[in-house]
Amino acid sequence: MPDNKSWVEIVMMPLAVTLVGTVGTYFLTQQQLRSSEIASQAQIESSENLARSDQQIKVLEIFSEKITSDNVRERELAVRILQSVDPVLAERLAKAIAETETENVSVRKLAQKIVDSEASKGYSFPVIGSFETMPEAIDFIKTINPAPYTPEIYLSDNNYYAVTLGGYLRKEEAATRVRFAQQQGIAPDAFVKNTRTWGENLYK
Repeated sequence: MPDNKSWVEIVMMPLAVTLVGTVGTYFLTQQQLRSSEIASQAQIESSENLARSDQQIKVLEIFSEKITSDNVRERELAVRILQSVDPVLAERLAKAIAETETENVSVRKLAQKIVDSEASKGYSFPVIGSFETMPEAIDFIKTINPAPYTPEIYLSDNNYYAVTLGGYLRKEEAATRVRFAQQQGIAPDAFVKNTRTWGENLYK
């Protein structure tokens, strides 16, 4: 595949690591860091990762500010905001909060709901190929026999055409289909992509 790394791995994870580290430091030391410092760090990360959408950047900056507030309601709002970002990143950050014993119980419960919700939603794709053009993706499909699954094509965030064994699946089902593709020799480097932005199946 020309590019089998997910958008989250390439673009979002540097900011995710920074935010998770910030949250962890904040709770483990039981000291509430000032929102201006966190927002500043988020802005630095934003400028270093220009490929991220403006909306994602703004949401994460608001999250950074709210999660470090002295007010419990503000921190609860921060957790709710996570529903607006990439599902993988949302789940990682919510899990960090839910597992922090020093956090307020209501905030932890909200965070756990986010974790459970994201885990159950169908935003996963079992990717078996990635191509620069639609004709290339179609030609690849003609060379494989993925029955009982039906191949689909989605335009990914990096403008490559991703060939998948279905789309908008739960994580467990997507992982099952990835293993199938690997075991059958269809795509040894198949992987699960989690995203909300791939639109409709183009191969109908």
